[in-house]
This record gives sequence, structure tokens and C-alpha cells, in this order.
Amino acid sequence: MNKNQIFKKFLQNPLIQDKIGISKTQLEKLDLHTPCEDPLIDVIKTAILHMKDNQSKDLVTRKINQLLKKTTT
Repeated sequence: MNKNQIFKKFLQNPLIQDKIGISKTQLEKLDLHTPCEDPLIDVIKTAILHMKDNQSKDLVTRKINQLLKKTTT
């Protein structure tokens, strides 16, 4: 499974779809390199992109925390 397939699989989860309010049409248009305003999608993208690149969990955690800080300020 490639990174984009993993990303799509996460977005197919009904809990995530309900949380972000994404339609199936919007889902089909999204990929890892499409800009998105939703912080949850950005966190998922960050995790997939960096974990598949064998970056340390600590580094990925820091990047996710930075994303979450940006959305709360």
C-alpha cells in the first residue's frame, strides 16, 4: 500500500468522515498533496508522510504538535 492509499483508507473511516463532515465526492478529490483547511486531515497527512519515511516517532510527534498549536492560536 502506498502513502496515498493509506491516507484514503483513513478518510474512509466513518468516524473521521463524521468528524470532518466530508462527502464521498470531496474524499475522492483529496490526496496527500492537496492543501486542506481541516487540522485533523493535516495531522493524518503528517503522520503518514513522515512515518512512512522512517522518521522517528519523536520527530513526527513534534511536527503534529506544531500543527495543533497553529490551529489553536
